[in-house]
Amino acid sequence: MLAITADISRRLDFEVVAQRIVDAVVEVTDFAVATVTVREGERCRRVATAGLVDGRIGMTTPWENWTVLLEPDWLVGTVSYLIPPEAPANWADIPDIPLSDHQDAWTANHGLVVKLVDGDDQIVGFLAVDEPRSGRLPTAATIETLEAFAVQAQVAFANARLYAVARRQAQTMSQLFEIAQTMASTPEFSQVVPGIVRAVQERMDTLEVIVARVHSDTALRHYAGPDQPGLVLQEQAMSGPLLALADEVAAAGSLVINDVSARPELGALVHPRTRSLMLAGKEDNGVLFMALTVTSDHEGAFSTDDKDFLRGLADITAVAMRNADLYEEVRFAAERDALTGLRNRRVFWRQLRQALEQA
Repeated sequence: MLAITADISRRLDFEVVAQRIVDAVVEVTDFAVATVTVREGERCRRVATAGLVDGRIGMTTPWENWTVLLEPDWLVGTVSYLIPPEAPANWADIPDIPLSDHQDAWTANHGLVVKLVDGDDQIVGFLAVDEPRSGRLPTAATIETLEAFAVQAQVAFANARLYAVARRQAQTMSQLFEIAQTMASTPEFSQVVPGIVRAVQERMDTLEVIVARVHSDTALRHYAGPDQPGLVLQEQAMSGPLLALADEVAAAGSLVINDVSARPELGALVHPRTRSLMLAGKEDNGVLFMALTVTSDHEGAFSTDDKDFLRGLADITAVAMRNADLYEEVRFAAERDALTGLRNRRVFWRQLRQALEQA
């Protein structure tokens, strides 16, 4: 157990530590077979196994196949469930176990499952064991040992998840920094937009990407979609559902709609294949002036990481847009007479020089 604890402190790969745990389980307990399975949405994936000829690492099973095993009457420890022969379980991986008339005999249809839970007491996976060498049901001491191994698995899982989050955040920051550097190299916002769109498309599976400058009555959109190549500049009236959506984004900073069909008023605003939608924007005095929109043809396509990335990208895009506005104001002031608004001598000499060079 101490060796596994030390391994957890050194490793951030959960599957490696999980394998160490199941190996230790079959070594120090009565059970000859052990597996660790983790929950991934509505499926559970096997990540480690010991004692099986065909471990079938990566095999997935429906989440509900596990939840039916968690009957309160079968609880034999704090988080352990002794599955009786009549349970709706399939232990096809386990070799046949000889029949016995002993009252504590373990049969081929028995099972023992230990829940793995996170800090919020949500189930993240299972440690399952089978085929006791003694042919008997587990003792209280064995169950206590298995739950101690389960705690180690939970710590390893939490560490791996924290590391994965930190790594994704570092990748996001690196991507945003690179984008910011690119934006800083040009004052023309139209030259910045392709980089913004490309950054989104490289990170997510998108249907549409829209970069919009929002005014009180219209939105000037740089649109990238499936039906036309490249970026298209479009003007769209700010009214009705679009105006309401802009108010939502201005208030929240970002918005994710996992199922667009639940918002039928948005149907006319997005591509017909759109199933989910994500927006991030920046406001000034409560009024949206810039928005990034990403759509997908899959429901629930966008993760929390995607949302954080788009919000960070919106911050950078807003700065680039403001910088472009300031650049235009400075350039206008440098080229125009303050009193008449006419182009000044500097513009005349520059255009004359260009004409002479082209002659």
